[in-house]
Amino acid sequence: MVFYHDVALRSGWKPAYEAYMRIQLALWADETDKRLLRQHFTESPQITKATQQFLRAIEHNSGKGKRLTHTDAVQYFSAKENWKTVAEELTKALEPFIQPGITIPICGFGKRMAEQMHDPVLREKFARRNYEEGKTIPPWMTKIEALDAVYSSQAREIQIKVTEPKKSRSLPVVPYQHEPFDPAQDAVREVNFRRLQIVPERETPFGLPAVTFGVPRQHIERPLLVKAGITSFPEFKCAYIDSSGTMKYGIPDAADAGSTTFIPWGDKSRYHYLCKAWYGIVEYLGRQGILPNVQIAMGSFSTSSRISHGLQAAKELLFSPTFLSTNIAPDDVEELLKGGKSVFFTVSDGEVQNWRTTYEVNKRGERKYDQDGNPIVLHQGVDERFIAAVKQHRYFHIQIGPETEMTKALRESGLRVYSVQSGPELEQMAIDLTHNEYQAHIDDIVGRLR
Repeated sequence: MVFYHDVALRSGWKPAYEAYMRIQLALWADETDKRLLRQHFTESPQITKATQQFLRAIEHNSGKGKRLTHTDAVQYFSAKENWKTVAEELTKALEPFIQPGITIPICGFGKRMAEQMHDPVLREKFARRNYEEGKTIPPWMTKIEALDAVYSSQAREIQIKVTEPKKSRSLPVVPYQHEPFDPAQDAVREVNFRRLQIVPERETPFGLPAVTFGVPRQHIERPLLVKAGITSFPEFKCAYIDSSGTMKYGIPDAADAGSTTFIPWGDKSRYHYLCKAWYGIVEYLGRQGILPNVQIAMGSFSTSSRISHGLQAAKELLFSPTFLSTNIAPDDVEELLKGGKSVFFTVSDGEVQNWRTTYEVNKRGERKYDQDGNPIVLHQGVDERFIAAVKQHRYFHIQIGPETEMTKALRESGLRVYSVQSGPELEQMAIDLTHNEYQAHIDDIVGRLR
């Protein structure tokens, strides 16, 4: 705004320039800006009329009327579909003043709007509002940013159980069984100067004949729970998720996947509730205070399989499903599960097409031959390799819909399988089961601290 002030001091504002500046101040300026620039306003009724004409048109077109706020204005002016209308209304209002060669500031936002447009809280609010009003993703946001904003805000509304890890301690409350202070074994800090003790010795450490002070040998203690600082947690590998074509189906009604205006896969789809579950789990880890101490990794399977490491990479993987067929890649599962014990789960909504497929597992250079010189080829099934890998971790599987070959095999192997029939059930179950696994780990660590 100092630039516009300097322009006014050097050459003054032309009528169109003044009308434009009045509009800027009305929409974006703070009180400091207004005090600086109002001194350059004239009393021209034509300029006042042009300013009011434009502002009334924006109030009407935005649907807010006199209730138009700074936040509403930011949203309206930042929407690309409104730019043509804004240009037309501004041209109409300033037309009486526009002369050949006139210079009007090209800035269309002003300081306040520029600041607000970079505010992550406000950007999330705009994304959530667009979603709830059935509008598309704002043109000034990427798909990943907009989806992240909506799912993050929804996750904060989920009922999530959070517990603080605590260990037992005792607090000495009432001292008793006092004995005379003995310089050979007692520290001065242990002395209770309210407890006089009579001793036969004429000389005492405190310079009082036959009088000294007591030191308590026992205390009545009060149990005290102290929050335990745990900095090492299992990795969270949430998870190996089904991103096949049927995950775009609705739940519970497969034919109704909801609106795809904002959520590309539909806001009643199975995949939508899987995304909500994942964000709910991240929210749980954050509220529990352990998110910074958890290593996050994730895998997605469809026709091919992909894995990612890190929170941001996991979000990008979550928001780029392929929606094709359903095939598990044992190599990727084993790669994903490398390292220490992790909290890990899978989600699927139908048969895994290659569940019973077998692969040659001989490593290069290790092939053996029978007595006739024929190579001995070893095979192992996808199911065998998968089950062997997940058994080493805190694993569970959530199945959307009926039993499959995979769920039967998992149950027979002693692994936990849960079935869901609705989106909210999927969302809450994934969060609760993850909470239970981490709580079991926390309880185990705290138990060793006691």
